[in-house]
Amino acid sequence: MIPARLNSSRLKHKVLQIIEGKALVERVFVKAVESGFFDQVVVAIDDEQIGAYLEKVGIEYFMTSPDCPSGTQRLIELVEDKKIEGDFFVNWQADEPMLPQGLLIDFFAKVEISDADVVTVQRQIQSKEHVDSPHVVKVVTDHGGKALYFSRSPIPFYREEVDFADKKIFEHVGLYGFFAHGIKKIAKMQDNSFLESCEKLEQLRFLEYGLSIDVATTQFASIGIDTPQDLERVRKYFKKESQLFL
Repeated sequence: MIPARLNSSRLKHKVLQIIEGKALVERVFVKAVESGFFDQVVVAIDDEQIGAYLEKVGIEYFMTSPDCPSGTQRLIELVEDKKIEGDFFVNWQADEPMLPQGLLIDFFAKVEISDADVVTVQRQIQSKEHVDSPHVVKVVTDHGGKALYFSRSPIPFYREEVDFADKKIFEHVGLYGFFAHGIKKIAKMQDNSFLESCEKLEQLRFLEYGLSIDVATTQFASIGIDTPQDLERVRKYFKKESQLFL
């Protein structure tokens, strides 16, 4: 499921921005279908402008409440209304048109052996700037690969001086998979738990309520679109790709 809301704070009407002839939301849909991992790909929207575009290009979508605070809540709404059914659901962000196939392979390898409620992804941070940035979410796991905590702060904190190359600090990659039993548990939770309200990270609510989160490790990176600068980088990439076939 691709949650696509019209309003975004840093890039107006982000999901309808055109990239080499296709809107961002269409680019993401095509990427998900072409990955070959899914029995069904749908878009969950909150505005008829997105619906009009998706109808024009023949993409399946469902209208969800504009009051949904997150993509997870849009997924819950569709499952509870029985608009979609399944054993495992993936929330693929609508600003991620370039998730590498290798990342998806690593993700689903973890799904195949998981006994958790939720599955997500981590990647070792390669730059000091990302360690200190509150916009890059960090994660720590136990020996079995299950999440212990997510934070906008650097975790773990190295009390003694250690060369950056020797530090193991992982960033959270925002691809979520939910087993059906996990979705049922999340649907019963109250919104905005203490830790979630502090860090503004919904996955902390899952941990506070005792859900288990398996974390796959990948070396592959993606380019998400949050700002006009990100959009231009992705446009240049797709323009170069399209010119290869001229």
